[in-house]
Amino acid sequence: MMSVAAVMLISLLASSQGGLHARFDAAQEGELPAVVVDRPAVALQRDGSIVPPNEPRWGRPHATADAFGGWTRVWGESSNVTVLLSGYDSDDSTPMLAVINGNQMVVNVFVGARLASGPELTKSMWRYEDGVGVVDLLAGTLAQRPDHAYRPRAGTVLPGCVLFLCQRSVRVDDPVDGEQWLAEGVSVVALDHARGQWSWRLVGDVAPIGGDDSQRGRTRVYSSSMTNYFPATDGVVDGRLVDAWIPFVDYLVHTPEPASAGQCMLLRARRSEVGTTRWSFEGPVLLHEFNGGTKRHSHAAGWTPNGVLLSIGDGIDSEVALLVHDGPGVWTDPTQWTMHHDVHGAPLADGDGGDVGANQFWSVAPGDEPNTLICGGDNVSGAILRTTIPEDPAQGVRFERLWGVQPADIGDAGNAQCTCSLMHRLKPESAGPLLARFYLESPMSQVYEGRLLVSEDCRNFATTAGLRISGSKLAPMALFGGSMLTTPLGSSVDYGLYQMPLPSVSVHRPLCIGPASVNELYRDDLIGTLDIGADGGATVSEIARGGSDDLAELAASAPGIGPVWHIQRDMPGEADLATIVLPAPEAGWQEGSMWAQLWIANLTAGMLRPQAHFDLGPIDPRHRVAVASERQWVPFDLITELDDPTAGAFPTLDLSLPANGPSPPTDFLITLDSLTVGAAPPWPSSESIAERPAERVSLDLPTTAPPWTLELDLAVPEMGVDRGLGDRFSRPPLVSLALEDGSHLQVVADLLYGRFELVLRATGGEETVLVTNYGLRPARLDTVRLRISVETGGVGLDCVSGGRRTEPARMQGTHYAMLPALQSVTFGAVDGTLDMPIEVLRVSLWPGEADIDLGIRPESGDIWCHADLDLDGFVGGSDILVLLNAWGACPEPDGDDPVDCLEDLTGDGIVDVSDLLNLLTNLGPCQS
Repeated sequence: MMSVAAVMLISLLASSQGGLHARFDAAQEGELPAVVVDRPAVALQRDGSIVPPNEPRWGRPHATADAFGGWTRVWGESSNVTVLLSGYDSDDSTPMLAVINGNQMVVNVFVGARLASGPELTKSMWRYEDGVGVVDLLAGTLAQRPDHAYRPRAGTVLPGCVLFLCQRSVRVDDPVDGEQWLAEGVSVVALDHARGQWSWRLVGDVAPIGGDDSQRGRTRVYSSSMTNYFPATDGVVDGRLVDAWIPFVDYLVHTPEPASAGQCMLLRARRSEVGTTRWSFEGPVLLHEFNGGTKRHSHAAGWTPNGVLLSIGDGIDSEVALLVHDGPGVWTDPTQWTMHHDVHGAPLADGDGGDVGANQFWSVAPGDEPNTLICGGDNVSGAILRTTIPEDPAQGVRFERLWGVQPADIGDAGNAQCTCSLMHRLKPESAGPLLARFYLESPMSQVYEGRLLVSEDCRNFATTAGLRISGSKLAPMALFGGSMLTTPLGSSVDYGLYQMPLPSVSVHRPLCIGPASVNELYRDDLIGTLDIGADGGATVSEIARGGSDDLAELAASAPGIGPVWHIQRDMPGEADLATIVLPAPEAGWQEGSMWAQLWIANLTAGMLRPQAHFDLGPIDPRHRVAVASERQWVPFDLITELDDPTAGAFPTLDLSLPANGPSPPTDFLITLDSLTVGAAPPWPSSESIAERPAERVSLDLPTTAPPWTLELDLAVPEMGVDRGLGDRFSRPPLVSLALEDGSHLQVVADLLYGRFELVLRATGGEETVLVTNYGLRPARLDTVRLRISVETGGVGLDCVSGGRRTEPARMQGTHYAMLPALQSVTFGAVDGTLDMPIEVLRVSLWPGEADIDLGIRPESGDIWCHADLDLDGFVGGSDILVLLNAWGACPEPDGDDPVDCLEDLTGDGIVDVSDLLNLLTNLGPCQS
């Protein structure tokens, strides 16, 4: 049960409830005074328009959630949930959920929004034949088959019907190993809910790949193999779904060796116009299969009226194909379907290397229009892409990046690419929301850096929650009524179902603020000029910004004012493509890290995987991107390692297309916007000035004495400072709040250690850390929500980056003497300088309201140290032992009774390294 304090907190999070606001959406709205911009120079917008001095700049549209809830465990009887399938019952309004327990091999089906009341149907999948056990979804039903067994691994929910995509196993008598069950293919099983009764049926088996046992024994089906249904062209009558298509694939897992086979199938579901609960099915029909050769496995498939789009991966052997029914016969006749190969990407003759790769998307959902699909990228720079299927397959398909940009990690060479391996759209027939799971495809990334994204229009996506910290990056998730569900797959300390309210999403063009720094490309003391030379058989030409042809128009929209180069190669060649010659000061570059802000626009209908690196002798910092979209400017950072010995050096910037074998043909535009040393890129200027003055932005507030609460929504730009650049910036201030006596409260970001601090900066410059929030790792395109509260005798801080992982609690605070009245907010340091670019979505002030946990023990009324776990008035070694003894997940509440988990100092529901760091930074005697 949610505490009163949590309800109070959530009410404050709703920005539309009371208070005074400044909202930014290409203009300022609300009751607060207009921001004051101090920038004594013209600036440049991303759309190329000029911004006069002292006028605000506006960013690209950014989606954000209206409130960040947190995960609450609502059902804890299942120890290892492997599959979540959700939708609605036959009335189209009652939520329905199927849960697969991968340890106990049990199916639980919930009907109704209250999951805590338990499942309506529970079914064991264990079955024994002659003493040999096997998992069989149909065990004990009239549909059970003696020699086949069905293990559910994916599926979708039609109104009143759960469709399970199963790995089908066959019983085999082996002369050596005896009787055993081996996987041989895939099948579809339906669970109907009609007139209060449950019934099972086998919808259909798909013949094994190749029609033989060549792939027998291979594990198959991933959660994205069947996730969504796709409403037919006239599939909605009186607002109810009556006709839908369900594409699915036989996905072979890459063990014990890389898969080299796959299938794509299509199933049709219909019910009568009056909405009877039992669906009739046509199919499944095998549309395409491959077995052996260079192709790996089937990733995912999506249906549109213009055809079924199929993704085949992995790596250089990837392909995107389009299957079109263009014959005069019925759709169930496979001979009436034509397979159009290479609609994205361009394999060369004989497949002997040099292929242009395809966008091997890993998940897919219905788009916002009949012939559009939303695709989840697999190890690419943009995690979520949109494509429109043309009437003429010869036109191919083009992908548009909707959300996602890879981090600018150093030392990673661009391996931390984006992956969106699961998307679930609820009620696409009525423009329902879309939920996507995003993480970084790198062993260096952590679970908590993953995100759940929500879109209400299939175009704008907002980060809403982080994945459970104790689970896996592949944890199942689903939409369920007005909420999101997840489960900590693979956790040894956490289990069950976790639920979070589904937020609404708003889209704004935020206020942009950039740092002051020197764009080294425009210094007065430079030797040489910015130039480029071709390598490896490529040609390079400069494209003038402006003009009437397509390339000139695209060049005109390139960020910055630098030259735009067209790099093209029609045939395979060497890896090297071009060398950008950098101008340099007479004495060479000073020692420090270099940051080149490149932008790239892919022109080919295929994947572009370029790599950039600084030629610095023994130091060879590299970064690569994987661009699946076309004719869109994508950031392409190149940052040297910290403390690179660049002093006196004259490095070049080299571009290449590394490949296994001949490097492929290519076609793209590229521009170099800025080059900085030891600093983030400056705000964009329409003039070729080198040293950019600070872009100071402040906002006057009505003088407000405690209590008060101030909330700010900041966004991390797509080319901003993210999780991988924490060691470049030493505790940069994000905002400074001016108090009446001349002192300031500052929110400082310690990006390296993932914590935000509330600091009191006295009039003489002395700083005191008042409150620390832990476990915050902002990523590009995240919204960072800051809340600062002050009341008589106390001050508090609450920060959220990328969404919460646990249910919100009262704001963490500390006791402090009465603070003077609040007067204004300045972004950045006290003087208005910033170390990194930020975007501002909202500033809200609630005079007279504060809700801070000051650490008062209810039983005694005494003030206590947050980390004084043994209550001896001192934070030390014994408290560390208490914390270590409680390591792991906090216990669940028993009914409505609260749970003591005082060792969870960070409030994220688990006692871990973050709590230990919290304790270590508070060593010493408690203040009385």
